[in-house]
Amino acid sequence: MKQDNTNLFTGLTLGQKLLLLCIVATIPVLMPLYLYYSGQEKHIEITASEQVGLQPASNALQVLNDVQKHRDLAFAALSGDPKAETDRQQTKARVDEQIVKFDKMATNFNYPGLVEAWRAFKDEWTKQTASIAAKTLTPEKAWDAQTQLVQQIFSVEDLILSGSTMDLDPDAETYYLIQTVLVNTPAVAESMAQARHVGSTVLTSNTARTDGIAQQDRLLLSTFTGRSGDLAKVSKNYIERSVKNFPELKARIYPKTQEAIAAAEQTNALSSAEIINAKTVNYPAQDYLAKYNQGIDQQFAYITSGIDSISKEFDRQIKATRTALYTTFFITLVVVALVFLIATTIARFISSSITSPISYLVGVMDKMAGGDTKVRANIQSFDEIGALGRQFDMMVDQRELINTKIMDENDKLNNSVIDLLQTVAKLAQRDLTTRATVAEDVTGPVSDALNMLADETGKVLIKVVKIAGDVSNVSRQVQNQSALVISEASDEKREVEQAAQELSDASKAMIDIAKVAFACNQAAEKAIQNTDKAQETVFSTVQGITTIRDTIRETEKRIKRLGERSQEIGGIVNLINDIAERTHILALNASMHAASAGEAGRGFAVIANEVQKLAENSRDATSKISGLVNNIQVETADTVTTMNDAISQVVRGTDLAQKAGEEMRETRDTTATLAQLVNRIAKSSTAQSETSLRLVERAQLIQKSSTQNYDQLQAQGIETDRLVELSKELVASVGVFKLPKVAG
Repeated sequence: MKQDNTNLFTGLTLGQKLLLLCIVATIPVLMPLYLYYSGQEKHIEITASEQVGLQPASNALQVLNDVQKHRDLAFAALSGDPKAETDRQQTKARVDEQIVKFDKMATNFNYPGLVEAWRAFKDEWTKQTASIAAKTLTPEKAWDAQTQLVQQIFSVEDLILSGSTMDLDPDAETYYLIQTVLVNTPAVAESMAQARHVGSTVLTSNTARTDGIAQQDRLLLSTFTGRSGDLAKVSKNYIERSVKNFPELKARIYPKTQEAIAAAEQTNALSSAEIINAKTVNYPAQDYLAKYNQGIDQQFAYITSGIDSISKEFDRQIKATRTALYTTFFITLVVVALVFLIATTIARFISSSITSPISYLVGVMDKMAGGDTKVRANIQSFDEIGALGRQFDMMVDQRELINTKIMDENDKLNNSVIDLLQTVAKLAQRDLTTRATVAEDVTGPVSDALNMLADETGKVLIKVVKIAGDVSNVSRQVQNQSALVISEASDEKREVEQAAQELSDASKAMIDIAKVAFACNQAAEKAIQNTDKAQETVFSTVQGITTIRDTIRETEKRIKRLGERSQEIGGIVNLINDIAERTHILALNASMHAASAGEAGRGFAVIANEVQKLAENSRDATSKISGLVNNIQVETADTVTTMNDAISQVVRGTDLAQKAGEEMRETRDTTATLAQLVNRIAKSSTAQSETSLRLVERAQLIQKSSTQNYDQLQAQGIETDRLVELSKELVASVGVFKLPKVAG
């Protein structure tokens, strides 16, 4: 029996399989190590990417600081301060240098949207500085435009944080530090700069010193100070969380954070005390600007030191992660190697305890295959291999007993087979009188069956000899009768063929007549159909003309109503014209009252002038509309006249179409009568041709039947001749057997 469940492992030894099992067992141990290593490498890659993003973020914040200063200087220069213009140009030069530096750096970063946002900032910066230099902007508009530039820088900063993934830093200590240094503190600085501008404007305003501080200025300044205060509190909370997660940051960044927050709180307190909550303005503007400038400088100094702390923290994280990664990797490899070595040693011992007895058993089998039938395994162990050895010894003993018994039975069987073969040889010589000796072994039933076969075959052959003689006599009689029938069938076949030819000629003539009648019938029916279609076309034409007449009448009514509506529009236009005249007079009166009001009525005078222009435009528009309405009324009257003429022509066309329809109806009736007569002729011709075709078909069937009968009789005659010859051969073939004598 052949083993069918072969696979890849059947060619390996037991030791190799156990070694392979040890190797496979180490894979689940190495897989978590690989996943841990990949995760840590990904973490290092993210941290390195964030560290790279610090440089463009730092440059963008430097640009932010300089643009804020340029905004203040541009406002002062446009307000008439010559020294501020000189400082502004120097600040602009620093911003331009920072822009060039950032341009060289931006090509190395593939942050989404950064290039477009930076290009938009540069274009707007160039445009605004040119307008400020040309003094085409007012101080207020220049301040608003520069504030928009600041917001664009914040957008660039956000794109840098997003592109470098610093906005989603996975480590808590660096995340809160990044949010404080790169997000909240720049926003605090901007709120302080806005508060500085509003406060200095109030303190330098003569109106504020004489009439008091406007409520709008108080609210605006309160908004900026409140925003910077809230952001400072959030920054303080974030730093405390970072220090909580990583205490080493406390000595490095916590004191500077407190200083920046204190500076913001001091400036906010100054604005609240001297402007927001003050009843009168007494605080010097220069001192106010100096304190705010110092506070803003402290914010940017804190940003610089904070970026340095973030970079150092990134270095520490990368170094700590790599150290932990390499240490864990080395320890894991050592543990895996020890486990693999121990498993290999155990597998080798198990393999040896299995393969040694198996090798001994294989050696015993090799000796038995060489002819040593006395050899036995005699394994004394009590495991599965010992049971296999004992079962093998039992199998060998039983095999020896069976072999001895089989050899004795083979000798007896050989003698019986020889006797049986001798009997078969005599039967092969056609001697059906011989009989086989019946033994008591497996050949006994075969001998009985052979004897019975010889007896039955002899009896059958005796009957065959007698029947063969009778068949020979009958075959001669059938042969004579077949010759007479074939002669009569030949004469009948000729008569049937002649009758079928005559019927075929008559049928063809009737078919031609039917085709001509059918063609005439089709022509008549087509003429009726064409007449019906023409009549329907005429009726449709009459209906279409009637519909056109009704449509034209309805159109005439609508055009008349359009003329009436145009007259109503003319009335409305006149009303609008009267309103425009009154509005014009009202605007003139308003202008006169505004002029008499002096400076206070200047704004109202502008509105009065616009209303006057609107009244004049309305009067011109109503004049044009009035002209258009008159033209519509004239063209409407002409259109009504033209439509009346068209209605008359449509009525005449309707009468002509009705007369054509009546003549078409008479033509159709005459054609229908002709078609009925032709249809009768076609039906009669078709029926006659069908009858002729059926006669031809029946004649062809008779002809075919007679031909088949003649062919079958010819074949029967041939078979009869062959039957006579076969009966003779059958008698001769049976005569060669030696048959037993029939009793009686």
